[in-house]
Amino acid sequence: MTSAEERVALVRSAYQAFNRRDIDAVLALLDPEVEWPNVAEASVLHGHQAIRDYWEDQFRRGDPHVEPTSFRWQGETLVVTVHQIIRDRQGNQIRDGYVIHTYTFRGEQIVHMEVGANPNRP
Repeated sequence: MTSAEERVALVRSAYQAFNRRDIDAVLALLDPEVEWPNVAEASVLHGHQAIRDYWEDQFRRGDPHVEPTSFRWQGETLVVTVHQIIRDRQGNQIRDGYVIHTYTFRGEQIVHMEVGANPNRP
């Protein structure tokens, strides 16, 4: 069984890989049947290829950067407060704010992720 600390480390490494644009490293941490939000289209993506396509499109259109600021457990779900900065391809800041990411796991991999507004931040 994977410990809570190991799961936090896994999620932390996923953010680091995402910010490096290392899609393969992030996908290695996700269950093959993972469900991932497509916030722009208010839909849910299923599986590695759909997520790869989504991120490649994101990186073509802009420059998102996500930095976790806190981790807490709510039962079996890991809740992460994230500082999110998004820039366009010219480097102009489009968004600077905080969101909540929630993760559930299957064994040693992320099987589900959701994005929500952070009620404690502007």
